[in-house]
Amino acid sequence: MEIVGDPAKLQALMDQLEAATAEHGVTAGTAAFLSLLRGLTAYVARTRPETMDTALRQMGRAAGRLSAEGMLQVLAQRGRAEAVVGDINAVAAMVDRMSDESVVQFVAGSVTASGGASDRLAHAFTALVPEFDRQRQVLALAHDEVKATEMGQQDSFDEIWQRVESMLTSYTDEKFVSADYGRELSNARTRPVDVERTSDDPPERVAGWLSSVSDGALRSLDHLLLLDLLAIEADPERWRDIAETVIGHAEDLVRVDYFDQAIALAEGVVAEGARSPQHQRYATAALAPFGRGAMMKHVAAHLRRADDEAIARFTSLCQAIGMPIIVPLAEVLAAEQDARARKRLRDILLAFGASGRDSVQQLMHASNWEVRRTAAFLLREFGGKEGLKELVPLLADTEPLVQREAIQGLLMNGSEAAYEILLGALAGNAGRARDTLVGELVGMRDERAAPLFCYLIRRLDRRTLYPVYLSAIEGLGAFGAPEAVDALKFALYEGGWRAPLRTRRARGAAAASLRRIGTSAALDVLRTASTQGTFGVRAAARGELARLEG
Repeated sequence: MEIVGDPAKLQALMDQLEAATAEHGVTAGTAAFLSLLRGLTAYVARTRPETMDTALRQMGRAAGRLSAEGMLQVLAQRGRAEAVVGDINAVAAMVDRMSDESVVQFVAGSVTASGGASDRLAHAFTALVPEFDRQRQVLALAHDEVKATEMGQQDSFDEIWQRVESMLTSYTDEKFVSADYGRELSNARTRPVDVERTSDDPPERVAGWLSSVSDGALRSLDHLLLLDLLAIEADPERWRDIAETVIGHAEDLVRVDYFDQAIALAEGVVAEGARSPQHQRYATAALAPFGRGAMMKHVAAHLRRADDEAIARFTSLCQAIGMPIIVPLAEVLAAEQDARARKRLRDILLAFGASGRDSVQQLMHASNWEVRRTAAFLLREFGGKEGLKELVPLLADTEPLVQREAIQGLLMNGSEAAYEILLGALAGNAGRARDTLVGELVGMRDERAAPLFCYLIRRLDRRTLYPVYLSAIEGLGAFGAPEAVDALKFALYEGGWRAPLRTRRARGAAAASLRRIGTSAALDVLRTASTQGTFGVRAAARGELARLEG
């Protein structure tokens, strides 16, 4: 208390404080000053409360030695709980008691130290001396004090001081603060309160404030800012950097399951990229990683639940990304089990048309059999004669499911060229690959296979592929296709003396299939064969007619 009461001793104390904190910067010095202020306030309030006013005035005089940045840090503490000691806001009380002499010392010291005025000095000065008339008086005194220093002896001092005075008296925050809010700030200076204790804001106002800083609101602002940057940037090189930033942000959104917002950002890159060929090239380059990165890890889950509009947007985006996205999409399709997502992925891939087929061919040699199976499936779906030869290697695949998909592709094609390829695979392969093909054909009971079975009955080598031949005959009896009668008639009359048992069994199967079909055309074949065929043909036909009549 004795030190505070003696200006010389207080000056010495402040010198020691500055020296001790000089290495740690302005913030450390300000913190030490505030600690001293709080400690002094607590001590005086406890021991000699009647001298509180004098003590705070003396500390206000000491505050005049602070830098502009240090003063702003002190002023910022006025509304905080740390400034309160007991029932006294020590910082606010000290500032209110700062004399003109203390403010003059603060202004003169700051101007001398920096060689002029700064925004920070103007801000602090306006907070300490809000009244215009008092500002003029303080600046006049500060002028005389600075005039007496080495700076005041410069020829340009009058010009420098004119700029200082102009800046300190005309400083305004109107560029950053609305008029209404400015009045509230000015009024708040005269009513320092603990913000946390006030409750005069209605709930709807508080709710409005909170909604403006919610996660959704901030994401929306990010979104709009990025789209605006894409729209306003004219320089192609800088636009490229923005586009890459936008796509990077879109990938982050995908990772946290904000798929729609991510798609919207990517759509912005596509739309703005259409401005010129150079923009288009940069847009394509920026979008390519999007088709290989986080989106591919999460797209299946999105496709399971997205509505048709979202699927249409995603399909358009995939078309904009182009060929680089086909293989990643096909790999996702290979791993996906959900029927809805698989259908949507298939439709997206098929929308690429012939160009999609070219990219899918790369997958036929993938190490993952599920990917190869997907390649066969997609080539089948693309249809046309172009993809038939591409299925040939898959007919000899080591994975049965891949072979099955390739067989289905040829079956769905329905052309004689497709059947010829399948027949060639049966004749050209050996071992396990051939056994798998035979097993698939023998077990096939799909009505769409009727044309294939008719073809095989007429073209197949019965000696080497007898199980397939017999299965085709039996399958036609189950399908009852119109073209089956002629093929079964061929099988009924066909025979070989070198394999009588196989011939009899095949004729019996053909006659049985005709009986199962049961149409007038089928029964006419049996009746004619029972009277006009060879002995074996007549026997097979009569046996089935007897079963029919019995």
